[in-house]
Amino acid sequence: MDAMVDQTLRDRVSQLSHEDRLELISELWQSIDTDDLEVTKGERELLDGRLRDLHQDPDGGRSWDTIETELRTRLR
Repeated sequence: MDAMVDQTLRDRVSQLSHEDRLELISELWQSIDTDDLEVTKGERELLDGRLRDLHQDPDGGRSWDTIETELRTRLR
């Protein structure tokens, strides 16, 4: 079976800094049409539970911006 991603691209990605890789991951993830993602019954139950938690305690979590900043700081 042929690789889905050619080796040249893999090599170029492996040379990126951690910060650049995170940025690439973010851009790739944002490029995916969420309507094309299949969600299993178990995943749906997990997501529904997290939504219930959010509605019960809207201030209980942390924003993605906060988490992303922490991750970028750790990787420096």
